[in-house]
Amino acid sequence: MAGDWIKMRADLFTHPKVIRISSALKADNLRTVGGLMSVWCLFDVHSVDGELEGYTCEAIDSLI
Repeated sequence: MAGDWIKMRADLFTHPKVIRISSALKADNLRTVGGLMSVWCLFDVHSVDGELEGYTCEAIDSLI
């Protein structure tokens, strides 16, 4: 739907949780934040109460 959006915080790239995720994944912060935004958008659009039917872990992995 036009006008749907997810707020992006200016400090997200340097947030300690993002830094820890990046470190654990051995990924740069741009990749980590992009992956987080992708999965947040997926769940925002296609889930009800945090349940995402029809998506395997492999399918989600390929999207992010």
